[in-house]
Amino acid sequence: MILYGDAHTWEHPKVQNMVWWWCDALFMGPPVLAKYAALSGNDLYLKAMDKWYRQTYDQLYDPQEHLWSRDLDYKISADGAGKTEQNGRKIFWSRGNGWVFGGLAYGVRKGYLKADEYLQAIKKGWQALLKNQQPDGMIGFVQPTGASPSLQVSKELWEVYGTGAFLCAGSEVLRLGIKE
Repeated sequence: MILYGDAHTWEHPKVQNMVWWWCDALFMGPPVLAKYAALSGNDLYLKAMDKWYRQTYDQLYDPQEHLWSRDLDYKISADGAGKTEQNGRKIFWSRGNGWVFGGLAYGVRKGYLKADEYLQAIKKGWQALLKNQQPDGMIGFVQPTGASPSLQVSKELWEVYGTGAFLCAGSEVLRLGIKE
């Protein structure tokens, strides 16, 4: 059986036949594939989920920041080229990162993902997300709805969906027993 993503050729020059080339996909795709594998009894969907996760990880995860680039258009290359904030810092997406770490934590908690393979990334990512929580609990540095990630954001800037994604990740991380 060939899954759609294995046979599809993307037209975006940076995608290179990847199925999931934006970080939100890591929250959106794996639960559906895991559920379908469980319903159908066919582990091909779990293998595809793992393959596509690893492709996305290799392309979008930033090991220095422990966060995911929004998509391939916001990935900084090894030579430093790419889109940055006005202050020169890398651009990350609160909603996407909240969803990624919430989805990974959910997958580990439900037994869809192996804890020994994913738990360290979840812990590091959660620590990176916590840097955006202010002492009063507010989640800052969230771009407004419909704005480009290149918009200069500040600790005072928030949006409901960014806070919601943070809370989604936090609730799943806490259910795993991770305190900090």
